[in-house]
Amino acid sequence: MTKQEANIAECEGLIVSILTGEGTGLEQARLDELLDYPEVAAYLQARMFGELSDQRFSLEALNPSDQALYEKIRERIEAGVRRNIRESAQANEQNKAPVRSLYLRLTAAAAILILVAGSWWFFGKNGKIEKATLSMSDVAAPDRNRAMVTLGDGRTVYLDQVGNGELADINGLKLVKTADGQLVYEGATNVLPVENVVSNPKGSKVIDLTLTDGTKVWLNAGSSIRYYVPFVERNIQIEGEAYFEVAKDAKHPFSVTQGTTNVEVLGTHFNVKAYGEDKVFKVTLIEGSVNVKGKNETQRLKVGEQAILSEVQGHIQLVKQADIEEALAWKNGYTSFHGVGLETFLNEISRWYGVDIVMKADRQKFTEESFYGDVKRTASLSDVLKVLSDSKIGYTIDEQKKQLTITP
Repeated sequence: MTKQEANIAECEGLIVSILTGEGTGLEQARLDELLDYPEVAAYLQARMFGELSDQRFSLEALNPSDQALYEKIRERIEAGVRRNIRESAQANEQNKAPVRSLYLRLTAAAAILILVAGSWWFFGKNGKIEKATLSMSDVAAPDRNRAMVTLGDGRTVYLDQVGNGELADINGLKLVKTADGQLVYEGATNVLPVENVVSNPKGSKVIDLTLTDGTKVWLNAGSSIRYYVPFVERNIQIEGEAYFEVAKDAKHPFSVTQGTTNVEVLGTHFNVKAYGEDKVFKVTLIEGSVNVKGKNETQRLKVGEQAILSEVQGHIQLVKQADIEEALAWKNGYTSFHGVGLETFLNEISRWYGVDIVMKADRQKFTEESFYGDVKRTASLSDVLKVLSDSKIGYTIDEQKKQLTITP
């Protein structure tokens, strides 16, 4: 057994001893000493926050009778975890890498959960260590696409309710769902244009489609696009977020519109994020060039730049070196937070997991909080909620109501 393994094993034994009331003053002092070791803090963090996320437990079921003793243990573990996170953050800062913090506020229940002999245990009402019954509510990541297409004649096609193949025939122009779930228009293009709307609701996987001119579009959850097929005029009205790979056609410029804001291109790759609740219109250019037009000004973007239009500022802000990784994370299978505020953090969660946010805490308390992390989009909601930067934010998840409540 290595020294690190010995320290961890000793730490587990000491916590059990203290919680069962058998620990001595010397053992409590030794626990304090062990929690100063980064590997012990990291171990507890991984056990409590990593492995616990794969379990299901009820916070309400954990109600220790000795609150004073309980708080002492919680504070010791919390201090060790905090120290480890600070050191990790400092190291990441020195390496100029984004902080990937896995700190989650230690609630009264989670703080006394420990892993012994492969099982989770907690300090029960009778003052003894008892095996924990794990059944926490959680919300899984979307496992299917729930997008819908509203056709020109008013019909609506729900993609999760139809098989692959032809979905509709628009005067010879066919809408097809491929084996991998994409939408494609095939067939005649010399028909009268009709309006189609693709809506991808909250809690749905990303949908991608190919228009009649060859342009490819990826549509994020909580988003919709409106356009005419055949796609000759090449204008798309957007609400939400989409990534575009525009087919080149010098005779027919391509544009994306939301309200009075317009993006004009000939052939290029770019991301548009324009959710109403964010009150911000963002364009991030990956390839080619685009013109971004606001009410009173126009900004031409170069590759790697980003234009931001906010309702508050009223003008175009140019970001010369955009965070491309964050802008395209959703398309590449990740949820990324690179220094975002609480409102943005919660809005992203709400859209991807299809949950309603209930704020019972004072928003003003978190105005200076920033959140960092990169999490696979297959992760459950509770996993994503770990990606907090040393915050004191409490929450509860109601799986049945699909509701996330931020508590004081």
